[in-house]
Amino acid sequence: MRALDRRGNSERSAPAFVHLLNDESDGDSTPLHERLYQRVRRLILSGALQHGSRLAPSRSMANLLGISRNSVMTAFDRLIADGLLESRQGSGVYVRYTGICGGTPLVSKAHTPAGEPLPFHIGVAPIDIFPAVIWRRLQARRWQHITPALLHGDDPAGWLGLREAIATHVAMTRGLNCSADQIVVTSCTAASIDLVIRSLGLSGSDIWMENPGCSAATQALQNSGARVVPVPVDRSGIDVEAGRRLALSARAAYVTPACQFPMTVAMSPARRRALISWVNERNGWLLEDDFDWNNSGAAPPPKPLAAQIPSRTIYFNTFNHMLFPTLRVAYIVAPPMLVDRFVAVQRGLNGSSNVSNQMVLADFINGGHLDDHVKRLKTCQDERRTALLHALQIHLSDFLVPQDGHAGSHIICKSRGLTASEIVSQARTHGIAITPMANYELAAESEDLILLGYSGFTPAAIGEAAVALRTALSSPQ
Repeated sequence: MRALDRRGNSERSAPAFVHLLNDESDGDSTPLHERLYQRVRRLILSGALQHGSRLAPSRSMANLLGISRNSVMTAFDRLIADGLLESRQGSGVYVRYTGICGGTPLVSKAHTPAGEPLPFHIGVAPIDIFPAVIWRRLQARRWQHITPALLHGDDPAGWLGLREAIATHVAMTRGLNCSADQIVVTSCTAASIDLVIRSLGLSGSDIWMENPGCSAATQALQNSGARVVPVPVDRSGIDVEAGRRLALSARAAYVTPACQFPMTVAMSPARRRALISWVNERNGWLLEDDFDWNNSGAAPPPKPLAAQIPSRTIYFNTFNHMLFPTLRVAYIVAPPMLVDRFVAVQRGLNGSSNVSNQMVLADFINGGHLDDHVKRLKTCQDERRTALLHALQIHLSDFLVPQDGHAGSHIICKSRGLTASEIVSQARTHGIAITPMANYELAAESEDLILLGYSGFTPAAIGEAAVALRTALSSPQ
């Protein structure tokens, strides 16, 4: 038996693969899916698993390694989202990584050797305020009463109890009136995008993508076979008229209207009307990613497009961003006429996953703990944003100028005296992760803009990192 499928090109044996997965450097406490993810990632980046190699099916690999199939699928989902693997319908999972990404090696520089995120890295969840004690209590209680039937998790749409909790949650927080039957649970937004593209037959079709926009979503669309058309974003959101000119045949658009990433603007009412008019004319689809709605900076936050035009909008969201990344629970709210199609395709993609996490999450939502956490997040984000703005003024005013905006979980700055690439390079030498706006642009335009993330870092850590960054930028090169 081999680590890759017999039809693959690798001659490496399964025992060697198992040895690498069982490397004890992670410690026995590391979750199995995390160990598998890290090992396969290293095999790919080192070249041991080369571009085009076909991995064994999840069931075979689970049997080979003596772990659950859910653990394998969770690891694969993350690697697909990272752009290292790709899933080909009816064929299997293959290594997608070619050795370069955007001209540079795809090796993460965003974490310390201990796995902690580097200061100012984008998209870091504030895990330090997550109510782990409550989660552990709910988890222990759930496992006391769990049954084998529940662990089979054979509903491809996800565990019904969670779907019912999500339906109530989105109704109360986002004004979405939907039933549990309209909800399909996935592992992450990339998996949701893949499911939608497959279900709607959009592979090979033009799809509008906000520019700048979420690079992970862009990658997921491209991995699914869509032809991504970059459409400019300004202070009012996606430029619908520009989209019409750029892609006459497009019938779908990926948008983040409540809090556009990375520009942090809310789509204006006029742009919403224009977008709705376009999608109706085209008999098309809006792929609405609402992951950052709670960071919109508005009270109340803007309602989703799915509440305005539910028949033409597929709504995405994820709990991985709000709670903790390894939760691996996201979801789609589908128009009623698409539900059966989505569920059928999901069944063919190995169905839902993380059933035990889904059950604990349902208890977390139903117990009011998610609502409490969202309130804590708002207070936390305000404090950390204030701390970063203060640090920029006191320590970094010679190098960085904050731009207008009071939303999102990062601050956009214009470079002063140094180029964005110089700032990124010098910061890296001092263990600081600065992200240039160009990373999110399909057609680079913002050479002097950078992003500083703050959500995952305490005010004290932000202040210390600002001092370190000043030192880095003041050092002669």
